[in-house]
Formats: sequence, structure tokens, C-alpha cells
Amino acid sequence: MNAAPSSNSPITPMPPSPWSGAAGNPHRMNAWPLLIGGGRVLGIFLIFLGTLIAVVLASPPGSCFTVPSTCSGYASLAANSLIAAKALWAFGLVFLAATSGIRLQGGLMPGGGLGPEPGPGWAFRYVANLVVLVLSIALLWYLLGFTFAIPATTP
Repeated sequence: MNAAPSSNSPITPMPPSPWSGAAGNPHRMNAWPLLIGGGRVLGIFLIFLGTLIAVVLASPPGSCFTVPSTCSGYASLAANSLIAAKALWAFGLVFLAATSGIRLQGGLMPGGGLGPEPGPGWAFRYVANLVVLVLSIALLWYLLGFTFAIPATTP
């Protein structure tokens, strides 16, 4: 009943759908590695910037030790700079965790589409991205869970 049409049949088979998993345009650039690299650079930059703000603005100026009356606004400046630094650290850790998660999702496993074909070092890259992902989530959990629960102390 469901025999294949003969070669002289007027019914021609339909071409495969472009959404059926067929290869895409070979001339189109794969943007995932660029987005992953840019996200990691942005995450590391935000963590660096947050650390710089915490160290520079939350440190007491030298005049506080020689003339204590000049430190009247230091406590509020230190508290505000630590809040800004924590926010930058949180955004930086989110970028690092997101890019490692994207890389782990499809780029490192055999047959994945985000990175190069699996070579001799794909297991090391997989473990390295997994460590970055777990470490970023753990640090973010610590940063948001513990440091915001502890009240700020003033000098």
C-alpha cells in the first residue's frame, strides 16, 4: 500500500527543511566564541574594578592618622565604596559563570557546536570550565549570602 513512488511518477520528494538540523550557511561567522571571550574579559574586568574601588576608596586616607578631625566623612565613603565593589564583583562573577556554563553546555563535549572539534585537550578544558563555573557560583553565593547579612562596621 505504501510503496515508494516509481521513477516515472509525477510526485517529487520535497527538499529537506532548513530547520531539520542540516548544516547552516558555511560562510556565516560563529559568534559564540566571540561572545564567550568577551563575557569572560568583561567579568574579569568588573572583578578587577570592584577590587580597585574597594582598596582605594575604602582605605582610610593618610590624613586620618595625623589629623583625626579630617576623617568625618570617611565611614560613609567606605560603606558606599564597599557596596559598589560588591555589586561589581557580583556582576563579574555572573559573567564568568554564564560564559563557563555556555561553554560547558555545547562547546566542549564531542560533537558540540560552540568550539573547535574535540582534540587532545578537550577534557582539560571541560574540567577547567567546570571549576570556573563552580567557583564563580560558590563565590557569588558567599558574596550575596554572607557579606550582605553581616552589618558593616565603622572605624
